[in-house]
Amino acid sequence: MGTPSIMAIAPSVVGIATGIILLWVVVAVVVGILLRTVGVLFPRLGMFGSVLSHVCEAGPRLALTFDDGPDPVTTRQILKILEEERCIATFFVVGEKVVEHPELLREMVAAGHGLGLHGFHHDRLHALQPTAFATRDILQVRAAVEAACGLRPRWFRPPVGHASPATFRAAEETGVEIVTWSARGLDGIRGAEPSSVLRRVARRLKPGGIVMLHDASEKGDFVPASVSVLAEIIRLARSRGLTWVTLDELTGVQSLEAGQQAGVDSEAAGSVTTKRAPSS
Repeated sequence: MGTPSIMAIAPSVVGIATGIILLWVVVAVVVGILLRTVGVLFPRLGMFGSVLSHVCEAGPRLALTFDDGPDPVTTRQILKILEEERCIATFFVVGEKVVEHPELLREMVAAGHGLGLHGFHHDRLHALQPTAFATRDILQVRAAVEAACGLRPRWFRPPVGHASPATFRAAEETGVEIVTWSARGLDGIRGAEPSSVLRRVARRLKPGGIVMLHDASEKGDFVPASVSVLAEIIRLARSRGLTWVTLDELTGVQSLEAGQQAGVDSEAAGSVTTKRAPSS
């Protein structure tokens, strides 16, 4: 049998090389998708932009934050506990709930609490939406807050805490800063055990931290587990020499600005009906 000629071998070599190249292309695409997914699920990794998850030079202070309110029942339970414990917090509010219960925002502000934005509809797929959608959503929830209490928060926590490049672009366009957390209780899950919430938060109570709990469930159909252990969490931090402050105080940045108008800019924010604060 004769030795195969170069012309006979060449197609096989080309085929193998092509297969290897295609394999590397597939691997690169898969790795890219995985990295992008990790960046969306864990925005505090900073893959798409900077986020506020803790403050390094805050001294013995930390911030208590709440998501998914306001709710006329559970938010008032939280406010009552905070008052009894002489503790202040920052509430990341959902726009459509603000429209229904604007008086709760005024109660929060009157009690010295801070405010942040948490989307207008609490869209769980917020991070998958285009920049235009995310921008409109931030403008709508901010307009609802302004209409309710005349203040304009600069903090924004995306629904479920996920943030894509589009989310970061929308934040930049609207002048808000994305906030996540350094400790969370997973108390917004139906059936969460209060003892588990307490243990989870207790492990991460540290200076400069941002603790994330819930003052309401997403759909208002159950009481977050944190309600029954909130006082204990507050006292535990104090027993460690820590002081609870608002997010504004923790960062040293004033986030609440008087809005240009109390109502909603329909061209910028889209169509939204708000319940305005009564005239004094």
